[in-house]
Amino acid sequence: MNNLLITTFGEYNHLEHWLGGDRNFDVALMNYDYHEMPSDLCGKCVYLDSHTTFKYPGIYEMLFDEPSLLKYDYYWLPDEDILLNTEGINTLFDKARTLNLDLAQPSVENSISSFPSWEQFIHKEGVDIFMTNFVEIMCPLFSRKALLKCMNTFRKSNSGWGLDIVWPKIVGNTGGNMAVINSVVVKHTRKISTGTLYTDLQRKRISPYREKRQLMAEYKVSSIDIQTHEYRIPDNHL
Repeated sequence: MNNLLITTFGEYNHLEHWLGGDRNFDVALMNYDYHEMPSDLCGKCVYLDSHTTFKYPGIYEMLFDEPSLLKYDYYWLPDEDILLNTEGINTLFDKARTLNLDLAQPSVENSISSFPSWEQFIHKEGVDIFMTNFVEIMCPLFSRKALLKCMNTFRKSNSGWGLDIVWPKIVGNTGGNMAVINSVVVKHTRKISTGTLYTDLQRKRISPYREKRQLMAEYKVSSIDIQTHEYRIPDNHL
């Protein structure tokens, strides 16, 4: 398998849907809140550990501690509250490889049971992909080349804020290497800001706004760059 799903998870998760069928991807997981580990996970993961952490620093730690995880062609980094079945994840990886993408993500359902955070990424009927110039931190997909370029940023934002702003500058946008794979649709099953993340950040006195500003300053990304985030439909997908 040349694909890896890698992320952190807690008591609230959609592991049974991610791992419910035949997979074209391996799995690496970090249990961040020390609730009882699901008993059947050991045989399904190439890496499995428990450690109190935030999502992106946890992923950085896994990749740093286990260099063998850097052998894959593609990586998907979903939040624990992203609902997509195994078949959908397989398709996401297949399309990213076929299109030779460096940064990508699925589209997000907008419904009473799914809560998008960016209007740009809401699912649109009748279109396979959207070209984009950024992807959000909720469920990004990286090529190995892009991951190696961006990996060091993961440890610089506990909240994740600012990462999606600097990734395109680090990777380099060619006009055809970043896309929303619209035909693969996820549900974001918790309302924005209702998980444990912001409670944990507040308890540790971590400011998402400060983390974003620091990343923007370090990578010399301006407010104008943020405002130009948009997507377009390629001519052959109209």
